[in-house]
Amino acid sequence: MILISVNDIIYEVSRYIPNHPGEGIRNIYLRKFHRKDCTSLFEKFHNTNEADELLIKSNNNNFKITADGISMV
Repeated sequence: MILISVNDIIYEVSRYIPNHPGEGIRNIYLRKFHRKDCTSLFEKFHNTNEADELLIKSNNNNFKITADGISMV
């Protein structure tokens, strides 16, 4: 399970990894961002609504942001 946060919303993105067009470019992998806020990088590299729509589809509200990162509710 790979959890990332974008704009204070937590997404489980592990099923998307094989389809992630940027996977491995510049040695950047989604796994490196597990339990981290990815808002600034997401906005920097995703300039279309397509990426936002994919995140919305993967939204899972069973997680929350804490001082220690992302945790399950």
